[in-house]
Amino acid sequence: MRATLKIHCRRCRLIVLFGLLINAVIYGVSIAETGIKYNVEIKGVSESSLVTDLESVSDTFSLREKFPPTMQLLRYRAEKDTEKFTKVLRAQGYYDEKIKVEINEKNQPVKVIFQVNPGPLYTFKTIEMHVPGKSKNLQLPSPAQLGLTTGEPAIAKTVINAQETLLGKIKDQGYPFPKIQERRVVVDHRTKNVNVTFDIDTGPSARFGSTEISGLQSVNKDFVLKKLPWHKGEKFDASLLSKFRDNLTATKLFSIVRIDYGEKLGTNGLLPISVEVTERKHRSVRAGAAWSSDEGIGGKIAWEHRNLFHNGERLYLGIVASQIDLSAEAIFEKPYFIRDDQSLAFNFAISNETTDAYDSQNIGGALLINRQIRERMVLGAGLGFRASKVKQLGETQNFELFYLPAQFDWDTSNSLLDPTRGGKLNVKLAPYFDVQKSGPSFTKGFLVYSHYFQILESPFLLFAGRVGVGSIVGASRTDIPADLRFYAGGGGSIRGYAYQRVGPLVGDTPVGGRSVLELSAEFRYKITETIGCVAFVDGGTAYEATYPNFDETIRWGAGPGFRYYTPIGPLRLDIGFPLNKRPGIDSDYQIYVSIGQAF
Repeated sequence: MRATLKIHCRRCRLIVLFGLLINAVIYGVSIAETGIKYNVEIKGVSESSLVTDLESVSDTFSLREKFPPTMQLLRYRAEKDTEKFTKVLRAQGYYDEKIKVEINEKNQPVKVIFQVNPGPLYTFKTIEMHVPGKSKNLQLPSPAQLGLTTGEPAIAKTVINAQETLLGKIKDQGYPFPKIQERRVVVDHRTKNVNVTFDIDTGPSARFGSTEISGLQSVNKDFVLKKLPWHKGEKFDASLLSKFRDNLTATKLFSIVRIDYGEKLGTNGLLPISVEVTERKHRSVRAGAAWSSDEGIGGKIAWEHRNLFHNGERLYLGIVASQIDLSAEAIFEKPYFIRDDQSLAFNFAISNETTDAYDSQNIGGALLINRQIRERMVLGAGLGFRASKVKQLGETQNFELFYLPAQFDWDTSNSLLDPTRGGKLNVKLAPYFDVQKSGPSFTKGFLVYSHYFQILESPFLLFAGRVGVGSIVGASRTDIPADLRFYAGGGGSIRGYAYQRVGPLVGDTPVGGRSVLELSAEFRYKITETIGCVAFVDGGTAYEATYPNFDETIRWGAGPGFRYYTPIGPLRLDIGFPLNKRPGIDSDYQIYVSIGQAF
């Protein structure tokens, strides 16, 4: 027989529930307070990263706020950790480890000490790869190419990574289904060495079969298929799948690209490829702003359509407004023009510039054909026209010029706004011809190269260097339009000096030169993932002569910079100080704020 208590009063029920809740809280606190409080420490390990790895797997560390009810349970918790420590140490190449747990019950709180002696670090000695019935055309990578080097620490992750790399290398040679039949890792405690052997089953060789595309909405299928880096019937190469993914991603038309192949071969050894894509929005609006103490505030807004006629055609419309420039630009690009490795580009621009050097109203356009010579290497040439009205030193001149632009771009860097490795080479050359045949004919060329080298990974430290050199031949300085001459100084040139103020001057007015030299070096240091600082040195000048005259003074500027890293690129603040300050011409410092690195 069970007795039940029925509470009919609503207020009474609330009082009872509240009392039960308070009782539960008090009961829980009392249990927590009666558990075994303790501190824990790892001794005997000098390498901080190894200590961190041990702590990350330890229940004694992670559960130290949850006090065990008895000393026996605390000891059990610590002893279970010794098994985990053994696995961590052996994964890091320590196979003669000795681990002991000491629990001092007299301390309050109780003291738990792990005495860890990792022993000597074992190293790789031999690495062998066996392929029964190996194909004559199969080239096995060297152990060093797999990251397994004799004498290096025998870290388990290195072996696992090497196995994945090995399988990838075999896939790149026409075998889509390789397997490791057996991986033998033999530890020699006498010599303190580790010997690794991979027994490999390559599986059948294959050739590329048909490619099926799914997920397309507005992009034409033929456009996607033109991005294929292989042809049906060619030997399978897994690295080409990654290249195809990169080709599609570079179009900026797709947010997701998935490439896969079946688990078995089709007829005649052909392997079908399936591609699933998700199109991103093809229209976008961009805006940016910059401020500097010499040029003032400026902004930019742009609209872009990346799939105008459903075959990756790009239309760009942009407006730039600042205290020295008001301009508009339109760019149209058509890929696969006549040839698969060729594109057509047309640009049109109109501008009104008001600088300390000149006032310029100009309009012009150019038609270029760009051909991809090799991956990330483009050569272009075309025809352009430019009309301008330029005023300098009280004199106004009108120019109508045809020109033949040619350019060469080679980009091996890994980012547009914040590269950390590789380099960028850009060469521009253009002969100009006066339409009226009464004005000048001249040729202008400019070369700039930037390179990026990571010195340290943690903490992150990067060296970035830039050199630019330009020349105009065929005409005197006064016969060349003032807005086409070379100028130096400013946030994109030599920081610390005002915009266009490094080079030939008439009084305090910059008049530009027929050649220019620019040098820049930066050390970029990341304090956190989002905050960084920079130390920079810039140098150079514009020259009256056709070619740089190194007898003339090169102006140097230097200073600190600060970076705040965002998903769209780093926000930049640089403070430049002129090291060759000219009295009455140069200020004590210049400040620059913008998005993206200086170069």
